[in-house]
Amino acid sequence: MKQGTLVRRALTEETVTYCHTKLHEYKALDVQRNVWSPVAAPYFESVEMLGLPVQVY
Repeated sequence: MKQGTLVRRALTEETVTYCHTKLHEYKALDVQRNVWSPVAAPYFESVEMLGLPVQVY
């Protein structure tokens, strides 16, 4: 059973440049950001493989 798309969060590092308002100079910082990206859903042979409780109505 394979259905849909998952959205996963990945931690990335990037350099951000900004202008300091009091000093009037540009500064650069290395920051960590979360990037959300869609990925194909993994293949599961049964609902039990997901590890979720099965509800019977």
